[in-house]
Amino acid sequence: MVPSRSEGAVLVGRTSFDMASIRRGLLVAPLALAVLACSPASSPTGPAQSVKASVGTAVEATPTPFVPAPTPAASCPPYAPAAPNVSAVAELGPSASLPPSPAKGERFVLEGVLLSWTCDVRANQSFSVWHTDAHAHYGPATASDELICCYYQAELSTDADGRFELRTVRAASDPDPNGEIPAHIHINLEPADSSGPGIVLVFADDPTHGPVGPRDLEIPMERRSDADGEYWFSFVVIRI
Repeated sequence: MVPSRSEGAVLVGRTSFDMASIRRGLLVAPLALAVLACSPASSPTGPAQSVKASVGTAVEATPTPFVPAPTPAASCPPYAPAAPNVSAVAELGPSASLPPSPAKGERFVLEGVLLSWTCDVRANQSFSVWHTDAHAHYGPATASDELICCYYQAELSTDADGRFELRTVRAASDPDPNGEIPAHIHINLEPADSSGPGIVLVFADDPTHGPVGPRDLEIPMERRSDADGEYWFSFVVIRI
């Protein structure tokens, strides 16, 4: 899930990941809807830093019917897509000092609701978000075969109803020697609490999508259109 081919811990922004446990979680564990596949110590936003580069290719996904699917929880109320307060809308873009990604990605809008495990709305909850570009790169490579994170990242807070909206591009799946990793988005609570720092959203219609980790959340994808043309859309209820 992070741009590296080396074993052990890898630095992304200011964050360290354990590659072996990430691969086991995404590629071996049974499918479930819960929280946290990757646990960074802090957000990758701010001054850009170096990590090992990944080599990926864009993936063209097949459109599938959209069915809103809140996180299964009998005690939680159902939710439907709704525009959040403008303060909870973020346009993902490059970290400080980075140029835009050279890969042309398809537009993607993600609307969501953030809840606690007891189904309380997480109002005004700060979080960070980041993902790869349409070529599965987190950032540009350097002469020493490192890359800078991240092309697509942001920091924001939910509104009073726990809602948020991300405007970005569709990430690509990540080819890996141990099996292809499906396209995904990282979301980290700021600061982390006792339930864990964040989650990983895995695209349900990714053609490389197989079993995902028990602490990942699968999100549906839908094709929509507006005055600017077609785009991808998803709505998710995150219970964490």
